[in-house]
Amino acid sequence: MAKYTFKKITEHPKYMAGVKLLHQILAREKPSPMNIINLYSSGVEKPIAEQIEYYYRKKGYEPRHPRTHLSEPKTTILDARESLGADETYNKIRSSIEKRDPPEMADLEKIFGSHTNHAAKLLEAYLHKDYRDDLKRHCGVLNAAHIFRVAGVAYKQGLSEDSVMAALAHDSEEDLLGIVNSKKGKPYGLTGILDFEKDFLPEQVTPLVRTLTNYYDLISKDLKHTFHKTKKIVPSYNQVRKRLESLEKKNIPPVQGKIRNLEKLLLESSGIIDKEEVIRSLKTLAYMDLYTPELLKDSVGIGMQELIIVKADDLLDNAHGMDMLPVENRVKNIKKQTNFALKALGLDLDIKAHDAIMELYENSLRMAEAELFSVMIGEDSFQDRFAASLAMLRMGLEDCFVEMHYDSLKSMLPSK
Repeated sequence: MAKYTFKKITEHPKYMAGVKLLHQILAREKPSPMNIINLYSSGVEKPIAEQIEYYYRKKGYEPRHPRTHLSEPKTTILDARESLGADETYNKIRSSIEKRDPPEMADLEKIFGSHTNHAAKLLEAYLHKDYRDDLKRHCGVLNAAHIFRVAGVAYKQGLSEDSVMAALAHDSEEDLLGIVNSKKGKPYGLTGILDFEKDFLPEQVTPLVRTLTNYYDLISKDLKHTFHKTKKIVPSYNQVRKRLESLEKKNIPPVQGKIRNLEKLLLESSGIIDKEEVIRSLKTLAYMDLYTPELLKDSVGIGMQELIIVKADDLLDNAHGMDMLPVENRVKNIKKQTNFALKALGLDLDIKAHDAIMELYENSLRMAEAELFSVMIGEDSFQDRFAASLAMLRMGLEDCFVEMHYDSLKSMLPSK
């Protein structure tokens, strides 16, 4: 099935028919036979309507209100990305990264200023010959290229030097703790976070990187590594719980509180955790219910709303190369964008952070439509196409099409 861009899908003659049918599904209404005919052809009205009724029975009949596109969407992140793509210094450094060569210090200084030495050391670690080719994203792009592009966008947005450096280091602990050797001759690991920060981060940037770092992902990696060593590839719910209890007793800064939060989430979510994939299921829940609201709350709490912009930059950058990912991963990426934007809208944001969030919010809807309608709209295999579309909605894509009210947003954030 051909993958459409949002622009291409909106130009398709059947786009509006798809939107109308989607909105009826979200509202849990009986589908209009004419909508189905306009989207496909006569003769499939009944089987398509039966698929929709079955979907309602599985998802519930509670109506949901579809959200609409912004009339004047912001493009601050897109504008910064386009400006970055034409920047001679950025392209020179980016070329060095692709060749696995250390960038010139004079070039790095134009972007990182007083943090140039730390930026160079961090990129050197990412490009180390022993593991640089292992540090790749699912789409094949080097992790070093991703973090540098996020930092470059932050630079083009006029963010502070501290924020630009934090953007470069936003994935560093998740990427490097398990593979880069400390002065002790072995990887820093979860217990060596403080040593890693001292070795690689400017002191004033460390709190910013901690705010951006998904420590729940780090803890999940430790869980997977632990059970892999003991050959328990699919650990049970109780085994994961006991390992978290053991980790908490180690008193590891700065993840001690995060381990407790994860234990609590595991207990509270016992009824919805996938018992066959406890760690993966817990990691997904933690991203949405712990990491995202904590990042937002902490960014405001330390007076650094620029970190909200950096995270929006990161999420939009993650969207590039999505076509190479399985459909479950693509849906997860769009859900992350939507979830972050919705929770951020429950905060009192300054104008720059608000514009970035509104751009992310609109982009998530555009990506969701492109993803869904690329499958739903076509000239053949109508029932197959529609079944695949409902499967995507069932994976969670439906949530990306739904409008939420301000009072609901406030309840999604952690209390002060």
